[in-house]
Amino acid sequence: MCRAADYEVSTAGGCLILLQIWAWERLPMVRPREVLPLDQLGDLPYAARWSCPHRWPTVTKHVIRAYRDQFDRVKAKNFKFTPYDIESLPDYCRAGTLIWRARVSLVFFYVIEYQYPERFCRQFNYLQDIPPFVEYSLKMHAIDGRSGKNVDWGEKHAIHIERWEDRHNLDNLVVAMAPNQQSGITTRYQVWFYRYGRRVIGNPAHESHEGYVESASSVHEMVNTLRDIFLTSRDALQGGRMCPARALKHIFDAAQAQLTRSDYEYVLDMPNEAYHGRAGAGDIVQARRRDGRREREHLRGGPARGGRRMREINAAIQAGANNAEAEPGRAGDSGDGHIQYHNWI
Repeated sequence: MCRAADYEVSTAGGCLILLQIWAWERLPMVRPREVLPLDQLGDLPYAARWSCPHRWPTVTKHVIRAYRDQFDRVKAKNFKFTPYDIESLPDYCRAGTLIWRARVSLVFFYVIEYQYPERFCRQFNYLQDIPPFVEYSLKMHAIDGRSGKNVDWGEKHAIHIERWEDRHNLDNLVVAMAPNQQSGITTRYQVWFYRYGRRVIGNPAHESHEGYVESASSVHEMVNTLRDIFLTSRDALQGGRMCPARALKHIFDAAQAQLTRSDYEYVLDMPNEAYHGRAGAGDIVQARRRDGRREREHLRGGPARGGRRMREINAAIQAGANNAEAEPGRAGDSGDGHIQYHNWI
C-alpha cells in the first residue's frame, strides 16, 4: 500500500478483496445492501457473507469525488470499531496471542514492516493514547519485487529477522496498555489527532463546476469559524482580554467572511421574514404541491407502500372506526370525525 498510495501510481497489488471487505465492515456509508446474515453462514468464513448479489440504493458507486466527500464527513461515531473478540475466535486464531501486542518486525521475503501496537490500542479493546515515534526508512519502503534479484535477503535483513526471532522476549517487546473507557481515547490523543491528523482529503480550492459537488471541506471551514466565534464570545462574556465592542466586531467580520466564502453572501442583507420563508404583505405565493417522496414514511422506518402490511394497517383502522365513534385527537382521526388512512406514496 505504500507504493499504491502514491498519487502518480494507477495500479495496486495484494489482497484488495480483503481491503474492500474491511472497508465495508467498518464504513457504513460505502457499504452495499443485501448482506447475508451471520446465522446463515454456517462453517463458511466471516467474509463470505459479502459473497451475494448487492443493491446500492443509498450509496454512490464509481465516483471518487463522492467517496472522498463521504470520508471527509466521517465522525468517530460513524466508524464501526470492531475490537478482537478473543473468546469467540476458534483455537487456531488464538494461537500466539501473547505476542499480538509485541513491537516486532514482520518479515515476508524482501518486505519488512514494523508492527507498532501503540497505534491501534482500540483494536485490542484498550485505551488509545498518543503513539510514540515510528521508525520509518524510505530506503526500506523503496524495496519491491522488481529490485535486488541476486540479493541474499537473509543477510541483508539479518537485524530485522533477529528482532522477529526474539518476539517471545515479552519483557522487552510487549506493549503495556491501559484499560478501555467509554470513549476509547484519551483527551490528549484527541487533541493530538486533531492537530496532526489529516482530517480532510478534499481541497476547497479545487471547486468543481460540474458533476458531484463536494461539501465536506466547506463544513470543516464553517466549523472552524463557529469555534472562533464561540471562543471570542466566551472570552468577552467572562471579562477576558478582548473588550465586548472589539469582540462583537470580530464576530461580525468572521461571520461575514464565512458567508462570503461559502457563496451565501446574498443572505447578509435578506430580511428575517424572507429568510425564514414567511410570505410578506402583497407577495404572490402559489400553494405547494404535496411532495410524496419526502413524506414517504417507510424511508424513516415505517411500513413500505402497499402490500399485505399496508392493507392490514388500513383494515385495522377501518375496524376501529366501525366499532367506535371517531373522537377528535384520536390516532387516525382528522378531528372532524373522518378517519385519515395511512397512505404512504
